Amino acid sequence: MSQPPPRLITEEENRAWCIVYGIESAAVILGNLLVIAAFAVTKSLHKKTYLLIISLAVADLLVGAVAIPMFIHFIGGTVTKWWEVDSHVTHTQTAIEIFCSYASIFFLVAIALERLYAALSPLSHGNLKAWAYYIVIAVIWFLALLLGVLSFLREGHVGAADNSGVFWFIMVLLALSMITLVIAYGIIAVILLNSRSKSDDFEKKMAVTLLILTVIFIVTWLPFKVINYIFHLDPNATLSCAENDFACVYHAVFSTKLLHYFNSIVNPIVYALRVKDFRTGVKRIFCGCCGESLPQNPPLGKEKGIDNMVSMQSIETVVPSMFL
Repeated sequence: MSQPPPRLITEEENRAWCIVYGIESAAVILGNLLVIAAFAVTKSLHKKTYLLIISLAVADLLVGAVAIPMFIHFIGGTVTKWWEVDSHVTHTQTAIEIFCSYASIFFLVAIALERLYAALSPLSHGNLKAWAYYIVIAVIWFLALLLGVLSFLREGHVGAADNSGVFWFIMVLLALSMITLVIAYGIIAVILLNSRSKSDDFEKKMAVTLLILTVIFIVTWLPFKVINYIFHLDPNATLSCAENDFACVYHAVFSTKLLHYFNSIVNPIVYALRVKDFRTGVKRIFCGCCGESLPQNPPLGKEKGIDNMVSMQSIETVVPSMFL
């Protein structure tokens, strides 16, 4: 019995994917630029605790401004041959995407751990110096850069690193990041639900928020992680598609890419725009464009003589303050 002829992705389908990715790139850039601009114009945001959120916004901005456009260039040149794509460009695209995406992931984990530390030891958290945040930020950027460089070195045209070893190292870090995020926000949710300092409605609201944070990260990244495992173990995998239905395989892979890029759209909404001072900063930007002005509020804590984001005396002023 003869095999069915191969079904390839059509030019129209690939063009549609490029348009969708282009819209997603614009949304990522807009959302994270708003967060960064809000930080620049709002003095009450110039606090050490917000440094991780701003760093996350920078990483996500790189995803939208560099990684996604390079991927569009890649699939346009390799899938439907609209233009020439040099092999070095292909490998560079992968390395840059790993650098940007994993910087974003590591900052998500850092935020979760910082919030957990604030919940478990509010007083010690309040005494943290700004240099501690700068060290964490520098380590994250270095680690993300290291992954990007290792990814580039493992490619066949370089061959300076073991391909399988680098793959498993990157995938294990992603798995550990997922597990850490789930555990950290799970512990924080339990602490909030057991707290006597807030109303039941508030505790439930915070627990739901933390659940949303965890679910979003898993839903946007887990499919891409699974796809990577499948193709690494079996390069000829069909992903339950019909025999020779290569278009189905492309659509499955492109869908997982769309999801993990989407995480960089959601991050500024959940991690920044849910913070009251960030929302105020965004309003100030738009009101400034319209010629209106908002009342100038003193930086948080100044009215009590405390030059800090919040008073760190109890959990009710630590964990909730990041999301209200």
